[in-house]
Amino acid sequence: MVRAAAKNFAHVGVLVRPADYGVVLEELGRDGQLSDATRLGLARAAFAHTAAYDAAIVEWLDSIGQGVGQRKRTAPMTAYPRPSISPWSVRSPFATARTRTSAVPATG
Repeated sequence: MVRAAAKNFAHVGVLVRPADYGVVLEELGRDGQLSDATRLGLARAAFAHTAAYDAAIVEWLDSIGQGVGQRKRTAPMTAYPRPSISPWSVRSPFATARTRTSAVPATG
């Protein structure tokens, strides 16, 4: 939804940084609307925010190793070898506290 709002920056302002709240409230109180420059800056911040989130997901997926359907790389993406990690030993940093449970399969 953040990305969709940012795409429509000509008509809406999307906030992803609490530090921007005061500036936006001040401008709305003073002018009754957000300037084109403010909406553009907010859209840029929104896209930077979603890009960082997407990069974190890619990094996490890379950390769990080669999975089903994942293509083998022809060249390493970093200078350091990736450790071999069991998918059951890694918790997603994107899971909420409520969804974080032990994913270790039962033995025996």
